[in-house]
Amino acid sequence: MGKISSYSNVSSPALTDDLIGTDVSNSNATKNFSAQQLLGLLGGPAGGAVLDLPSYPNNAIAIAAGLSAGQLYKVNDGAGNYTVAIVV
Repeated sequence: MGKISSYSNVSSPALTDDLIGTDVSNSNATKNFSAQQLLGLLGGPAGGAVLDLPSYPNNAIAIAAGLSAGQLYKVNDGAGNYTVAIVV
């Protein structure tokens, strides 16, 4: 498998597009799933979802605030840009 950065970006991702993940319950085996399946896991409707995630500067503070492993939160880079993180 090539470096992720070597693949071209798509301008319009589709719910049927495949994503790559790790199956932590199966010896960290690589698996794929659709964007639609991920959306369903997050509790979103079939057409899309708007997530209002809590904001924390790092994993330790997210845990101290009560988030558990596997929960999502957003991180602000200080310039108004956000990334989504997952508690580990």
